[in-house]
Amino acid sequence: GESVMSAARRLRRRPGVAFAEPNYIAEQAGAFYPDDPGRAEAPGGWAKMQWNMLSGAGVDAPDAWGNLLAAGHPGGRGVTVAVLDTGVAYRNWHQFRRSPDFGNTRFVSPYDFVAGNRYPLDRNGHGTFVAGEVGESTNNNVGLTGLAYGASIMPVRILDASGLGDENTIARGIRYAVDHHAQVINLSLEFLPNEVSASNQIPELVSAINYAHRRGVIVVGAAGNDQDTRIAY
Repeated sequence: GESVMSAARRLRRRPGVAFAEPNYIAEQAGAFYPDDPGRAEAPGGWAKMQWNMLSGAGVDAPDAWGNLLAAGHPGGRGVTVAVLDTGVAYRNWHQFRRSPDFGNTRFVSPYDFVAGNRYPLDRNGHGTFVAGEVGESTNNNVGLTGLAYGASIMPVRILDASGLGDENTIARGIRYAVDHHAQVINLSLEFLPNEVSASNQIPELVSAINYAHRRGVIVVGAAGNDQDTRIAY
């Protein structure tokens, strides 16, 4: 018949009691399910295509999104991710058009090391796909979802229209991203295992990655996309 708070106050007054507090109950942070339709053309249809974002076989993005919302950093807001790739369809420029699902995505410090200008537009599609997976606009009733939809994307073009790029250009892109305050660098690229099998064959790239590490930048590389038994990194 006694309330929890009353019992706690009474117990605190007893000699030998270190503390008396209610045994509070925690609950999981509310999962966040965006309204992006995917191909289903219905709110939430994204989940049928992006199964890898769900729990079980995936990364459980809805709970992660809920945790970030509760922490006041929706979708990883405040983080800059550099996408070093074939470029990104991030803006309209000459014959290029912005991807329709980048309407609310923030892009910072773009640079094209292939063309040598500040317009790293995508001539291939791969870089746009990667940037979308990382941080395309989410909960906007368009297309799919970005895992870190609140993050800023830094488009850095280091691969040409065929998806090829040399070690020197990739290394320059990494150093550029570090110097322009990226916190994460994404490299969805790999050398052929039968050509590059040891780090001493790509010293410029290793030096650039070490440069990033020394400055606290996370570098993420692809591995296993070609279903090969050998890991390319």
